[in-house]
Amino acid sequence: YTSPSEPTEALAFTKYGVTVFEAQYWDGSQWVTVPGGAVTNNGSVWRKLTFPAVTTTKVRVVVQNALAGRSRLVEFEAWGVQSAPPPAARANHAAASNGGVASASSTTTQQELPGLDFSPSGVINGDRRGLNWEHGGGWRDGTGNSFPDWVEVAFAGARKVDEVNVFSVQDNYTSPAEPTAQTAFTKYGVTVFEVQYWDGSQWAAVPGGAVTGNSLVWRKVTFPAVTTTKVRVVIQKAVDGRSRLAEVEAVGPAS
Repeated sequence: YTSPSEPTEALAFTKYGVTVFEAQYWDGSQWVTVPGGAVTNNGSVWRKLTFPAVTTTKVRVVVQNALAGRSRLVEFEAWGVQSAPPPAARANHAAASNGGVASASSTTTQQELPGLDFSPSGVINGDRRGLNWEHGGGWRDGTGNSFPDWVEVAFAGARKVDEVNVFSVQDNYTSPAEPTAQTAFTKYGVTVFEVQYWDGSQWAAVPGGAVTGNSLVWRKVTFPAVTTTKVRVVIQKAVDGRSRLAEVEAVGPAS
């Protein structure tokens, strides 16, 4: 013991080890022996006990016999599945509340439809449903039957992004529901578009960012993370000849 070596499962003792013991766990009301946990005639420095997993708050070793009349232990380990770390915080960097600023290739104006508001700021207000459509709740382009159209969102600074969510306007836009991954449209959605990011000198498509034949109100595009200062959605085709979006999200690590 004055000059010990790293133990192996084959290393034996003859002087100071524990020879008879039991490994136990607390079941919530009492101590219970782990399956196969009663050990007799032990002569190994390192005695490993494996068993079907138990969930517990504590374990103990009960020693019934040992050499030289004393219970001596150098180390005691209780191994199991490590709890998963909490998920890393995520943020929608496009949100106006996080400093996002939206612009568009064109917008339906007050002159065209007096009293209505289709400004691009509506796509970063945090509302996926498109509430208050026609009154600041989302964007509509100003060039009917002419494509492409685009909406761009600039961030408060360079941000890492690995997910962009594009929300089209629902058929029942006067009473929209919270969209799910299955919610479909037939009247006002964007059907062909591309998600792009600014690489510092030009616009580039995110991996897998070209979407065709879309009929889903909520279209999620995920990709290996890119660091960028802005993203945009370029629309090549939409139902009813107009580009309409209720919300655009650019999601990535919060920090």
